[in-house]
Amino acid sequence: MQEDEAKFIDRSTMRTLVTDEHLIKNGELPEGCVKNIEFVHRRPDLGVEEFQRYWRSVHGPLASEIPVLLRYVQSHCRRGGYANGRQPPCDGIAIMWFASTAAMRESARTDAYARTCAVSPNFIAPGGLPFIITREHIVIA
Repeated sequence: MQEDEAKFIDRSTMRTLVTDEHLIKNGELPEGCVKNIEFVHRRPDLGVEEFQRYWRSVHGPLASEIPVLLRYVQSHCRRGGYANGRQPPCDGIAIMWFASTAAMRESARTDAYARTCAVSPNFIAPGGLPFIITREHIVIA
């Protein structure tokens, strides 16, 4: 695998993030669904524990109310990622699944989405979140 990886990955630019996953919403995923992956950075004035608690306990339940959101997982950086003054590449990763890109766009027009966005400044660093939108492909059934 590493020999093949070397053909398309520059390992010198790779970063590792060890996380604990928190399943916030668990719905059925249709084949070919769309996944939005966001790299979350905490507000600089918040401690890691406070950031993780707020993200999971306040933001998570609000986001789970977005009707077209099928599945939502928060991956929180493990405490070891901050040991000895280290700073991980991000504080966590939010992964959201939708039936389609149209459904993803539709989610942004819901009241539940607006409520979720309204609390984001309470724990997320200012500025946009880097993200990836991808379609899932089942390689091995």
